[in-house]
Amino acid sequence: MASELNLATASAQALDMSVFGLFMMADPVVKAVMLLLIGASVWCWAIIFDKMTRIRRQKRGAEEFDDLFWSGGSLDDLYNHSLNSNGINQQSGKQEFFENLINRFI
Repeated sequence: MASELNLATASAQALDMSVFGLFMMADPVVKAVMLLLIGASVWCWAIIFDKMTRIRRQKRGAEEFDDLFWSGGSLDDLYNHSLNSNGINQQSGKQEFFENLINRFI
């Protein structure tokens, strides 16, 4: 009877129900799928954060261009400023549209 009790407690102790314990008891195929899912999740979050920073940068550029455009200055000065700031910041869509429009009519 004592040996059965010891066997029952030993098997209860060996059954680890933590996430890491379940992972370690899983088949190699299940482990590979879990690692693949974790890698895909990290990759997706990296893409999400990259898109968020790009959208934020585009909004900031569009707001700066709007401020310059509606400030009442001449369009020539705005066009020259737009050409000079090409390499400094990534252009916003509004700025590219403005440059293309001015180039078409020059």
